[in-house]
Amino acid sequence: MPTNLITLDWCRALASEGRQDEVASAVADGAQFLDPPEIIIAEISYFGADAWLDSFLERGAGLDGQSRDGISALGNCILGAGAYKPTLALFHKLLAAGANPNLFASQLRTPLQLAIDEVKPEYLLLLLMHGADPLCNGGDFPCLNALDHARNQRWAKYLLERWLRGNRLDARQLL
Repeated sequence: MPTNLITLDWCRALASEGRQDEVASAVADGAQFLDPPEIIIAEISYFGADAWLDSFLERGAGLDGQSRDGISALGNCILGAGAYKPTLALFHKLLAAGANPNLFASQLRTPLQLAIDEVKPEYLLLLLMHGADPLCNGGDFPCLNALDHARNQRWAKYLLERWLRGNRLDARQLL
């Protein structure tokens, strides 16, 4: 594909091969997006690496889009980590750049709930440090909040209860 056009499929193919730098170059060179950049960000976040994100942000891309499967960029980072992809640096960068930590990540689960399901305490703590609400139940949807969701995961319930009591933890203690 010519690098003056950027599609989701092209970005996903390159990212799956660890070639996010080629995506970043095309974006930085001003190539035209044929798919919304927010969807591309959400989709390729699964594969980790973080250098490509800056080029999208410089072009004004938002961070709260969802992939074709309805998964947010934060959600795909957590799922990518579950598949042994190096996504933690990208996850942190997305949060620092303003990604919404309470936006549904996947299947009506918040990023906190997904971090609990995938047993990712470092992601859970980074979410809390960036404003994720353990009591957020997703608005109009009849789903559990993260604290209730953690009822069978002792580690998560402990971290969330400690956070809510004001005993703040720093994710750097676990990394």
